[in-house]
Amino acid sequence: MAVVVRFLLRRGCREIAEGFSPTDEALETGPQKSILRVGSIEYRPPIYPMKGSIMSRSGAVTFKGNPMTLAGDAVQTGKPAPDFKLHFFKDGMQQLTLSDLKGKPTILSVVPSLDTPVCQTQTKKFNESLGELGDRVNAVTVSLDLPFAMNRFCGAENITNIRAASDYQDRSFGNNWGTLIEELKILCRAAFVLDADGNVVYAEYVPEVTSEPNYDAALEALQGQLQAA
Repeated sequence: MAVVVRFLLRRGCREIAEGFSPTDEALETGPQKSILRVGSIEYRPPIYPMKGSIMSRSGAVTFKGNPMTLAGDAVQTGKPAPDFKLHFFKDGMQQLTLSDLKGKPTILSVVPSLDTPVCQTQTKKFNESLGELGDRVNAVTVSLDLPFAMNRFCGAENITNIRAASDYQDRSFGNNWGTLIEELKILCRAAFVLDADGNVVYAEYVPEVTSEPNYDAALEALQGQLQAA
């Protein structure tokens, strides 16, 4: 356990460090011992794309009035959704990809951090509105918060109608979906709706990151997919 804690605390991952038990065995590998292997799970420091390797959108959103740059292209309605690899903690670290969401309409609520009031409000409002839809849809909150921190918030606030999954490992969602704020290294605020085949039918990048999304428009798009099914 000491190896685990030392490795994670060096990288500021206190929530993950607290999640391991004394029986966990770990091995530090890779260049400069930058990879931690615990059983079949690997923890790696974030990998950021080389500058210029991904299209950037300067001034795409603002944060408290300050223009911000978003990495990647904006997703387009009517086109297949980009792939991603998110992580959540349930009986061990689990992966969530685009293929896992196909078969049902999906709403993706993207927030900078569940530690902030607006992101908490957004998650609570979507959770409340989605209750009547039950298992007819997929619903996911996406952020760069660590999975353990996401679980704590959802448990404390009784968030049961929308799951939480993190893009903390490789920022694949942020880069592929055009939601990563380059200057802040967090996700912008956004909402997306997919049809059962994984095509984008609704996309909103909230222009000011500290503002809430258009809940009614996103939920109307989701309801439209249920009616069309």
